Amino acid sequence: MKFKKFIPVLISAAVFLPMFFVHSCANTTQSPTGGDKDTIPPFIIGINPLPGAVNVPCKGARIVFRFDEYVTIKNPKNIFLSPPQEKAPLTRIKDKYLIINFEEPLDSATTYTLNMTDAIADNNEGNMFPG
Repeated sequence: MKFKKFIPVLISAAVFLPMFFVHSCANTTQSPTGGDKDTIPPFIIGINPLPGAVNVPCKGARIVFRFDEYVTIKNPKNIFLSPPQEKAPLTRIKDKYLIINFEEPLDSATTYTLNMTDAIADNNEGNMFPG
């Protein structure tokens, strides 16, 4: 029965004591620095179909590049196919993927080269993909 008179004090301490520490959780005098500047260009971590793949469908072909970070197409005219086709490939970005669709069927007896020099950059800092 002696402890009954301390119950209101304990309840008050449980409510008000955390309030003394809550106001100092964040440092409001200095904003976050954000860390070091990103100077590393995007890096391809996956390609489908892989280079040198055989039996790739000639009609409706597409190539998907997966990058290690979010990218953007800075200059779509710098994405080109050699030997060229009459219609340029269609390109789009989805998440960390660059998807290239070919409008015309590919020739099964031809080796194609896709050039992306100065076309792709990372989304945040604009570091250009080396191609």
